[in-house]
Amino acid sequence: MENLCCLLATPSLTVSYDMTNQWLYVQWMGLHDKETVRVAAEHIFTSLTTHPCLKLLSDHSMLLGNWQAAIPSVVQHNFERLATHGVKYVAWVHSFEYDDVMAMERVVRDMPQPLVGLFDEVAGAYDWLRHCPVDLPRRLR
Repeated sequence: MENLCCLLATPSLTVSYDMTNQWLYVQWMGLHDKETVRVAAEHIFTSLTTHPCLKLLSDHSMLLGNWQAAIPSVVQHNFERLATHGVKYVAWVHSFEYDDVMAMERVVRDMPQPLVGLFDEVAGAYDWLRHCPVDLPRRLR
């Protein structure tokens, strides 16, 4: 991930564009609640507007505490919005909170799009995302 172009850097969220792989790398940090997740998501959607891509690596390994109160409603809605922005694959590196892992598994179980892979660490997520097939739409070629 040496070719990252930082699009946004705050104490709780960093959004970067991986120029080599042509995807967004989003790192979540600290404590989040329903409102901060909503605000962060808007930053991500703005980044997708300026840097359209089919893949997103969402790294939650630096989250603190349990934020599952934000999970089904806000996160599921945001996944639907990712799909409408053209994102086909999301590699999700979960936090180390057991309840968050279980909640995410429930959210993504029946979701048709985007395809979400859940991971314990960034390296596995990165590798999975690199191997997801891409059939680029005309607007991204």
